[in-house]
Amino acid sequence: MSEAIWMPLFDDLADPGIVADLAARAEAASWDGFFVWDHIRWQDAGRRVGDAWVTLAAIARSTDSIRIGPMVVPLPRYRPAALVRQTISLDHLSKGRLIVGAGLGDDRFGGEYSRFGEDALPGR
Repeated sequence: MSEAIWMPLFDDLADPGIVADLAARAEAASWDGFFVWDHIRWQDAGRRVGDAWVTLAAIARSTDSIRIGPMVVPLPRYRPAALVRQTISLDHLSKGRLIVGAGLGDDRFGGEYSRFGEDALPGR
């Protein structure tokens, strides 16, 4: 992959239809990949935040060849079995175009863990 777009799913970009249209345009313009942020909250509590997996499903249905995926899946926020099911389903829906980045996530930008009573690194 040589050229990819990453998209924060905030405010107007919280709408999966808008982002899927942008991904289709990126594909038509010969971009190689289209990746979205996976956040549940960002610095300003008043911002709308879209769901990465729902948006990626919309992108998968709106495109044919561009690689897609979440920038980084914050693993502690997901139940393992549910994440595996989502990943397999999205990979099938995209016909094998899914690329998954995985990490621990971070609490520093919006309190995505602490505001929900969770810890990004339990047992630390």
